Amino acid sequence: MKIENSIAVEQTVKEALSQNKNVKNIYLIGSNNKSAGDIKNLSKIYIKKYSSIIPKSLDNLSFEEMEEVLKKIPKDSIILYSLFFKDKNGVKLTPKKYLNKFLKISNAPTYVYFSTLLDSNVVGGYVIDSELLVQNMFKTLISNKKIEENKYDNIRAKFNYNILQKYNIDINKIPKDSVLLNRPDNYLKINKQNILILTTLIILLIFIVILFVLTKRKKKVIEELNIKNKLLSVKREFDNFFELSINLQIITNIENGNLIQINSGAKNILGYEIDELINTSFLDLIHPDDIQNTIDEMSKLANGEIVYYFENRYRHKNGTYVNLAWSATTDTKKKLVYASAQDITKVKLIESQKKEKEKLLNQQSKLAAMGEMLNNIAHQWRQPLSTISTSATGTKIQKELDCLSDTQLHNALDTINNSAQYLSQTIDDFRNFFNPANDKISKFLIDKTIDKTLNIISSELNNKNIKVIKNSSNIEVLLIENELIQVLVNIINNAKDALVKIENKKRLIFIDIYEDENTLIIEIKDNAKGIPLNIIDRIFEPYFTTKHKSQGTGIGLYMSREIIVNHLKGSINVENETYIYEDIEYIGSKFTIKLSQ
Repeated sequence: MKIENSIAVEQTVKEALSQNKNVKNIYLIGSNNKSAGDIKNLSKIYIKKYSSIIPKSLDNLSFEEMEEVLKKIPKDSIILYSLFFKDKNGVKLTPKKYLNKFLKISNAPTYVYFSTLLDSNVVGGYVIDSELLVQNMFKTLISNKKIEENKYDNIRAKFNYNILQKYNIDINKIPKDSVLLNRPDNYLKINKQNILILTTLIILLIFIVILFVLTKRKKKVIEELNIKNKLLSVKREFDNFFELSINLQIITNIENGNLIQINSGAKNILGYEIDELINTSFLDLIHPDDIQNTIDEMSKLANGEIVYYFENRYRHKNGTYVNLAWSATTDTKKKLVYASAQDITKVKLIESQKKEKEKLLNQQSKLAAMGEMLNNIAHQWRQPLSTISTSATGTKIQKELDCLSDTQLHNALDTINNSAQYLSQTIDDFRNFFNPANDKISKFLIDKTIDKTLNIISSELNNKNIKVIKNSSNIEVLLIENELIQVLVNIINNAKDALVKIENKKRLIFIDIYEDENTLIIEIKDNAKGIPLNIIDRIFEPYFTTKHKSQGTGIGLYMSREIIVNHLKGSINVENETYIYEDIEYIGSKFTIKLSQ
């Protein structure tokens, strides 16, 4: 170590004097311990050897005193720093920490002898390299042999490039084998391998990034192709749906009604080739009576509304008209209407036939009701006609016998007139029931309607000893009165026919009328022991009857249901009910009619 210290000190002193030609002051900083003292003594020896300058030693001072000295160091000075552990006051720090403090105070070039003291603000020196020292010691331990010591093995000339620049020291005049710290090109040389590794890593990273981007791009391209294929597939499916649909599909301009696209339904439903209809207005084919309704629906579409259902008629190529049921929506931005139509011509024909059938059944029902009423009128007229005949005959005989008084004549005439008035009222009731002018919705009192109904069939009920118990309120309703009377007559006549089969018992018909919120409820029940369970679900079927053909047609209850459900928008049902009247238990059928008000 002494040889190394001597070499390091000599070379550093010599190089410091060489780099600073105009130096006049040299300051030695180090502690008073043996190692630091040896280096200071060596420094003095070599300073004396290579110059005539007498160095100044800063060792037996406190840090504050040293601070004052360093602040006043002249510009033509240099500092040789060995090892400083503590000041005279015993304040201990590491040599490097003291060095950093001194460098903050002094602006003089500072040289050191140990690599551990190299700092960004020292010039440098021939330093004892601790790394090389440890390596040599490690080699010695491994080989277990003494390595021949070379006095230069652990010493390296190291100088700070930036500090040399700071003090204008010519870099070209420093020893060629020196290590220049912080020199840009030197950094490249020292870190060549690291730079190579880093460059390789960067290139590899770039390659990975490019590969990732290409892979992602490839994936994106594949996804775009898949999306494109899906869109093409969807378009093909749409085209297939558009063309293969059994319905008529059209796309039309909302402004002028011209057909832009139409499917094969044009041929199948309307008889036209597609080319015959493209760029023509669909309004040209609509039945004249349906044009305004169609324009109204187009106005809704123009306002962005969806049309879920409307009907019109289109002219077939053969001149006939086809009934179409439409639904449509609008693309307001493109001003296009997308519409689909179903051919309902056959449905309309079936509906028409059904209406004709219902009309026929209704007529048959009315004729049957007429037969019933004629029978009732015949019964009702017997008594008044007999009264008229008796009164007229008696008056004539009394006149012939010359015993007719004025009072008897007046009484006889009154009796004949009252009977005639009764007959006239009966005719009016009969005529009103069959007058089509009365088949309209109107307001009437339900209690009076019940009385009208009972007046029509009262003679038959009286002749059969059937008692009617009515419990009704004077409720005003808005319905078709004649149709309601027809239903009531049918139900009461059915009850009458069932009751005549009962012998030696009371024959009863109950009519209860009341309101439940906004619903009018009419209940008609009898005590004819009810309807057999095996047929109760069939009594509203057309032509179903349990009577002999000469007594019933089987259309009365069917038409009653049609009138209540389809004409009066209500409901009707039947059930058997057990009830008590005047402390006697009865079983009978009960018809319930519900009509919304």
